Amino acid sequence: MLKSLQMLIKLELPEIMIASQVGIMRQLEDIKKDKKSFSGEKKEGAWQRHIEGALAECALAKHLNVYWNKKPWPAPDVGEVEVRSNAYPNADLRIEPKDPDNRKFYLLTGLNGTYTIRGWMYAGDAKQKKWYKTYDLGREKKYFVPQEFLND
Repeated sequence: MLKSLQMLIKLELPEIMIASQVGIMRQLEDIKKDKKSFSGEKKEGAWQRHIEGALAECALAKHLNVYWNKKPWPAPDVGEVEVRSNAYPNADLRIEPKDPDNRKFYLLTGLNGTYTIRGWMYAGDAKQKKWYKTYDLGREKKYFVPQEFLND
């Protein structure tokens, strides 16, 4: 069952350019520090992950009409909330075991500046045994919440 209330957000080209630069800066910092992906993704996807992540953050900030401070973790992504993004429209909301329980996480799906808000959930509510798993062998388990359980 798909959620009834989903919001489409399209970034303008100048917004895409600025957000992409933020993603590039984050990746360069990771290279400088020889930092590994916090969520276990392979290095080959790091540029894409950083750029698309920044684009999704920019999109949610635009939708919420909240200033996007562009600061990296542990600061919240947008205002007081976090953004998780995925290219696949049927993706689950991924919550890390270390994510603060009292923080709200939004799931956005899409690519290249066009995103759909699929819903949100507090990390503490997402940390249920039934959602604790991994989709890839060799990666740590995380909480994956199906969209049908997210708040509108």
